[in-house]
Amino acid sequence: MATILSLALLSVMAAPQFDDPALRGAPFQTEHSYIPEVYLGEWAEKLSACGKPVPKGRSFTIATARFNGAPIRSVWAYSDYPAIILALPNGVEGGRDDRLHLDISHDEFWLTLRREGGGKISLLRRCPTFAVAKRAVTVERKRLNDICAIRDRDGFIEAFFSSPATRYLALSKQISIIRGDALPKRWPRRYYRLPPIKFAPHAVSYEYGAERNVPIIFEPVSDADRGFRIAWKEDPNVAENRIDNDESDYRYTAGIRGRLSFAWSNGCWKLVSDEIRWSGWP
Repeated sequence: MATILSLALLSVMAAPQFDDPALRGAPFQTEHSYIPEVYLGEWAEKLSACGKPVPKGRSFTIATARFNGAPIRSVWAYSDYPAIILALPNGVEGGRDDRLHLDISHDEFWLTLRREGGGKISLLRRCPTFAVAKRAVTVERKRLNDICAIRDRDGFIEAFFSSPATRYLALSKQISIIRGDALPKRWPRRYYRLPPIKFAPHAVSYEYGAERNVPIIFEPVSDADRGFRIAWKEDPNVAENRIDNDESDYRYTAGIRGRLSFAWSNGCWKLVSDEIRWSGWP
């Protein structure tokens, strides 16, 4: 009996928690048709369906401006809640857009999906992000070991941004994620998705949209622990990044900024923290 009660308690504790829909208020159309980062990735009704073709696998892939490959016409949001509404073309010329209502759980591992106009509410879970093929991991592991053996920091940075397999190997088991002024969250390595940062020989850019590029500044830290930090911020000289002075722009006057922190662990560097801020550093 005690075992049954324990299992029942664990089941209740593990149930995904969502915000109360009655407290959301009225939705409004966002300025840009980009889906919030927290929603990006693959979602499925069962983990066994992850990576399977749609609709057979009952999985859904959400990109910055696409839902299962379909372009997003607009994104609707609520002031203080993570739920969103997506408008997608329905394939009928002149017809009304399909609207999908999405809401994400407090732990960000579950998603509810409902089509406007009826239909059941689907409960989806986030699919783990695994490294690519096993052979690619083996090759990249050797490459990473060679780089770390000679402590080639620049070589490590290039490998980290250029290869998903290397990036996966260079993550700590728990990544600290900080967004804005929110409290840090700890994410398991298999679920972490690096924002779209691209590497070039002498420049790294963080892409927010089709035109907005942000240069990243490298800042190596103390040699005592052999860790380092990559700091980046918006370039005020780029027209798309300039802040309006009429208070209509929600961004911090100095622009959006972020930093990736790497620590030396077990003979190589590991990404331990990913932070994005819309205000000054504390």
